[in-house]
This record gives sequence, C-alpha cells and structure tokens, in this order.
Amino acid sequence: MQISNSVIALGLSALLLCAGGCAALQVSQDAAAGRLALQTQRPQDAVGYLRRATEVNSDYKIPNAVQPSALALLGRAQYEVGNFSEARSVLERALNRDKNDITAQLYLGLALIKSGEQKRGRREVESALRGINEFIDDITAHTYSGVFWDPSREIRSDIQRALVPTLPVSDVATLAEEIGRKFEEEPDKALRDELRGRSGGGGSGD
Repeated sequence: MQISNSVIALGLSALLLCAGGCAALQVSQDAAAGRLALQTQRPQDAVGYLRRATEVNSDYKIPNAVQPSALALLGRAQYEVGNFSEARSVLERALNRDKNDITAQLYLGLALIKSGEQKRGRREVESALRGINEFIDDITAHTYSGVFWDPSREIRSDIQRALVPTLPVSDVATLAEEIGRKFEEEPDKALRDELRGRSGGGGSGD
C-alpha cells in the first residue's frame, strides 16, 4: 500500500506541532517550578529549573499581572545563591530584551551593590523601587482587582523607607530584597483574596 506525499506531510506537521507544544509546556512547568523554589527558599533548585526553561525559551514570562521574565527570576536565583557575577550577566541580558522588566532591574541593582558597585547599584535599585510603586498605584487605581493589591500599603511603605537618601546602602539592599520577595508574591496573594471575596469568604488580607 502506497502512502501519498500529502499524508506523510500531514503526519510530519502533526509531529512538529506536538513537539512544539510539548516544549512550550515543559518551559512553563520549569518556570513555575523555579518560581515556587524561590518562594520556598530553595534558590539552588530554582537555578536548575529556570536555566532549563530559559535555554529553550529565553523570552518566556510568568503569566501573571507582573509578568516577570524567566531570565529575571534566574538572575534572582543566581543572586540568592551568591553568584553575583552570573546574576549580573543574566539580569543585563533580561533588561536588554525588555528594558521595563522591573524584577530584572531590581536584582541587577542588588547584584551590583554586592559586587562593590554601590553607587550604580543603588541607582538601579531606587529606579526599580519607584517602578514597583508606580505599578502598584496604577493597578490599584485602574482595575477591579486593584483593591486586593498591597491593601495595607506594606510594600509601598517599605519602598518609601528604602528611598530615604540618608539610608545606608546596606539597609537599602536589605529592604529591597524584602520588597522584591513581597512584590513577586503579590499577584498570587491578590488573586487568592479576590477569589475569596467573590466566593463570600471575606475581603483582602494575608
């Protein structure tokens, strides 16, 4: 029995589509696993997951309101394991791809501070913190879900403390690390509180 060229072509196309879909699914799974590893204080595990995700798709972004890039999260993971040189390289790559990647800018600034470039690092950190503040203000002012974002203004209060000009750079870095963790987790908290509110389980809160 002869198989026509069109049937073979259709079969190959189906295989290619399946392979592409499987690769995209693996990237999303690895990025999600890396993000969870960061949230559960397992940065070394996060490096492995996020490196694998970015090797397949270096433009992948986490599908939430903040949309941090997998590269930015990889840079954060490298920063948290103390590999500041690699963190800087990855984070600069992330910013070259998206100059508005707040997460990448924040952790680039922190990596610079830890590497001894305190003046430039502080500038980057302060710029990122202002960007985070503006992002939260915008989402709270213009979206229904905004009421669930930083309802106690804890993140924004920490940002104002970190932006005090006389604050020592070491204290700026400590505050910025905490702000970065809170901001990265805020989309999940806001969504959880919104769903709880819609189901009658109460309003916003921890």
